[in-house]
Amino acid sequence: MKIPTGTTPEQWLDYEVKKKAHELFIHNYKFFLNRIVRHLEFVQPGKQWTLEEMQHTIMNEIKMSDSIDAPNKPGYYRANND
Repeated sequence: MKIPTGTTPEQWLDYEVKKKAHELFIHNYKFFLNRIVRHLEFVQPGKQWTLEEMQHTIMNEIKMSDSIDAPNKPGYYRANND
């Protein structure tokens, strides 16, 4: 790749690293939002959710995911999802 005038190879390497991290974030964000929507549809199919109800349910999903899906510390006898 030809480096555009006024930029350095280091800037482009930094850009590529940040771009990949951003793409991964967006991919995971979409996955998680889809998971939340499916959860809401599963809990009460056809329900018209208020903003407050959605926020409460979403926060509960995030808290649950944070505790269950977090990596286990080395040496722990039980996994987070036990």
